[in-house]
Amino acid sequence: MKAICTLLIFISGMGMINAQKFTNAGEYMGFIQKQYQEISKDTWSYISAVAHGKSARKVEKRRMEVITTTQKALNTIKGLQPFDGDKTLRDSAVSYLTLSLNVVREDYGKIMDLEAIAEQSFDAMEAYLLAQEKAGEKMDQAGEMMEVVTKAFAEKHGVTLIESKDQLGKKMEIASEVIKYYNQIYLVFFKSYKQEAYMLDAVQKADVNGVEQNKTSLNQFAKEGLEKLKEFKPYNNDGSIIAACNELLKFYVMETEEKISSITDFLIKKENFDKKNAAFQAKKEKDRTQADIDQINAAGKEYNEAVNNYNKTNTELFNKRKALLDNWNKTVQTFLDKQIPQKK
Repeated sequence: MKAICTLLIFISGMGMINAQKFTNAGEYMGFIQKQYQEISKDTWSYISAVAHGKSARKVEKRRMEVITTTQKALNTIKGLQPFDGDKTLRDSAVSYLTLSLNVVREDYGKIMDLEAIAEQSFDAMEAYLLAQEKAGEKMDQAGEMMEVVTKAFAEKHGVTLIESKDQLGKKMEIASEVIKYYNQIYLVFFKSYKQEAYMLDAVQKADVNGVEQNKTSLNQFAKEGLEKLKEFKPYNNDGSIIAACNELLKFYVMETEEKISSITDFLIKKENFDKKNAAFQAKKEKDRTQADIDQINAAGKEYNEAVNNYNKTNTELFNKRKALLDNWNKTVQTFLDKQIPQKK
């Protein structure tokens, strides 16, 4: 999102007659510009909160504040008379604020709904992040259109402009760039992260076929992700989130190629033991042969060995996974705090 700060050097003297009567074009432009100041503050408060890890739902109050200030500015500018018969700047400002209001009210309202289901699948997460980018692009386009009209109005009415982005504008532009960069890497992470969740769910359900299918997909996604990460360059010489994501993807490759086999082996031997034990228990004690006893003992021994291997592997994977995810989350927060200006 871009914010435009126009510093005006007036060719003629300024003198406010009243709130909505102006002696020159510079004064008129300055009045319209002033309406953006509160909007910029509230918008940055909202963007900054989200950028630094707050969910859209948790900062809903700030979104409502943006809506309130935008509506107030819109009503004020709608009440302005055209300057010297020229209504282009006023109407452009009205269009910009109307679009801004719709984006914050409608687009970000939908984003909040998408956020609620984003964790359910990769497609849902991708749609959520894409919706954020599209909302930002709409705001950018509206701001660029406003800039064109402002320049034309100033030239027509003899106002000299010295253009620069104000501090809020710079912060919002930086935030937009950082978030777009981070989102791309986050999707690489999330695709494998979610696929592992499907695999672990199959383990909990003792679904051997499900484990194998999801293991294959996870191995593929993790390897594709490792290749994808090679396309990213460090942001402002900060490659921390690339490195953290890289370590997680390597873990997923190791997990699928070296460790999951002992877990599926446990599931298979458990199922085998349960069947044999059920059959053994179904026989009356007087009908059990030595062969039956030997068979159930052998199955029990295999099962106990599989249990030990399963527990050892599961504990090892849990500890490594937790450490890597903790590092990822900590690295992401540090990266965002470092690269995105804090709200002052």
